[in-house]
Amino acid sequence: MSESDIRIRLMKDDDFDAVVAIDEKVTSAARPEYYEVKFEKILKSTDSLPVSLVAEKDDGTVVGFVMGELYMGQYGIFQDQATLDTIGIDPDCEHKGIGQQLMNEFVEHFSVVRLGSCMVHR
Repeated sequence: MSESDIRIRLMKDDDFDAVVAIDEKVTSAARPEYYEVKFEKILKSTDSLPVSLVAEKDDGTVVGFVMGELYMGQYGIFQDQATLDTIGIDPDCEHKGIGQQLMNEFVEHFSVVRLGSCMVHR
């Protein structure tokens, strides 16, 4: 699999099972409740602009994801700010540049709005 075989797109509700499966492969723990809350917040929130992406192969198989939000003056934050809080790459697809592609696309989304900073939570 090469970088050209991977397509990055916005995350949607239908990606839930794939995201949970990747997370379980990475962490060796099933956490569907955690992702139910995250999907609800990121995909349906009106408090922030969601910027959550998936990486998929040509056949539509999701092999990675990033989840984050863009805050624009909400909650007392005066400076435009983004947060990336979750990233996952299918262990079978590691070391193929997928994480880098996801990060590049994530950052590119914010160049359009001239974002001041992006926080990565570890």
